[in-house]
Amino acid sequence: MAERKIVEWDQLLDLVLDEDNPRHEPTSDRAEIIRQMVLRESVLPLARDIVEVGLSPLESFGGMQDGDHIVILEGNRRLTALLLLHDPSLAPVKERPAFVAMAKTFDPMTVTIEVTVLPNRAEANKWITRKHQGAFGGVGPREWDAVQKARFAGESSGNALALSILEYAEEHGVITAEQRAGRILTTVTRYVSNREVREDGFGITTGRDNADFELSVPESVFRKRLSKFFLDLFDKESSVGSRTKAKERAAYARETLSKIGVDTTAPEAPASDNGGTQGDGDETNNEGHAQGDGRDPAGRRENAPKASAESRAEDSAEDLTPEGEEGEGSEAGDGAELKPTTRAKQASRKYFLVDAHRFTTPNSKIQRIVEELAVTDKKHPLGAALLARVLIEASFFTYAERTTGRQFGANDSSHVVIKDTLEDLRKSQTSGVELLNRDQRQALDLFKTYITDKKYVLSPFYLGAVAHGQAFPDWDHLINKWDEVEPIVAYVSNRAE
Repeated sequence: MAERKIVEWDQLLDLVLDEDNPRHEPTSDRAEIIRQMVLRESVLPLARDIVEVGLSPLESFGGMQDGDHIVILEGNRRLTALLLLHDPSLAPVKERPAFVAMAKTFDPMTVTIEVTVLPNRAEANKWITRKHQGAFGGVGPREWDAVQKARFAGESSGNALALSILEYAEEHGVITAEQRAGRILTTVTRYVSNREVREDGFGITTGRDNADFELSVPESVFRKRLSKFFLDLFDKESSVGSRTKAKERAAYARETLSKIGVDTTAPEAPASDNGGTQGDGDETNNEGHAQGDGRDPAGRRENAPKASAESRAEDSAEDLTPEGEEGEGSEAGDGAELKPTTRAKQASRKYFLVDAHRFTTPNSKIQRIVEELAVTDKKHPLGAALLARVLIEASFFTYAERTTGRQFGANDSSHVVIKDTLEDLRKSQTSGVELLNRDQRQALDLFKTYITDKKYVLSPFYLGAVAHGQAFPDWDHLINKWDEVEPIVAYVSNRAE
């Protein structure tokens, strides 16, 4: 029979991470478990959320008694975050400064650690399965669709834009994790709630309650203005701060931010060895420190520069067609300008999938592919390409079978199934049946255009050549092309039941 216990903060070490948790390889080494969880399971943002709002009262931990300890079977991400707030020295070296900064501001009295103790693992697994296996035939939780999410959010999120800007700034190396962990949310909210700051200063065309912000200026200009803002915010001698009045904030937008333009030599927030607004240097750290995962939040990119032909990697089998040019079998020659979701290039990115949590597929086989791809690093571009091929085909074939009622086999060409699925999705989007965000729509159009181009690195033709040892993709080119289409691949994968 289940028993509920409240664990005090000074008893936190009585809770033990599960050695056999599916989120990591089985191991009895606590340090290794923590390392894998931080690396792959987005523990840092979870810890930040716990510091800001606490633990959800809607979810308790689940565990089983083991002597004087309780082995946590459900809630290992949350427990890892709490352990690192309790003792930041346990964190991996790269992330340790962020946990140290958060621990300084964290009040453990704001969290209630409730554990449901079950008699054994089998009894716990009965409930864990229902939580983590997706809809599970209607028994498990069902994710809200886009309309339901929008209906729930309404106009209640007064700081949605500010939170989104902070996320963007950290991901792009404008600020560090330590800087974001400081109490700056209120100040940022006050500034972006001012229409003149939002529209004239930053060039944001959407409202203060819209997290998926859009821009009227090139993204490079927006980033320069954002860098200047945070540079001033962290400068104690600057007038930018929480105590300013609305008129002063508007004047700052007009007289400072709005003057930073495409052809203006603008002060940018330099990056130290750990990224962020520190001292003299470039806007972002060339070594990739504190730049996030190179992704851009959905619907927030405009006028991103395309890579030059000289910067594109060449494959030993054949040259890749430069982005936007017409290749064999492509539709790029119809005169329409294609604006892909070109994500910031991260040449030093180590892993193929930086955030596997974008994929929440209910299909256990596809989830296994995602997990394999998430740990494939830059030393294995061939393996990454092959796994990407498996993920794309498995996702699109499974989704197509669910939506069409057909069974596809070896005689069905991958490029035909994928392209037909993309075209059906576009029609459904137009009719309102499917609600895609801006990133997903752009990724869809890009993928549909190039899926039949034999020189496109993610086409079934090219990936087939890789499988037969006739093509050898460059890592940086491969991940850049993947980042462009990942939003629509993830969308399809998450609906491939």
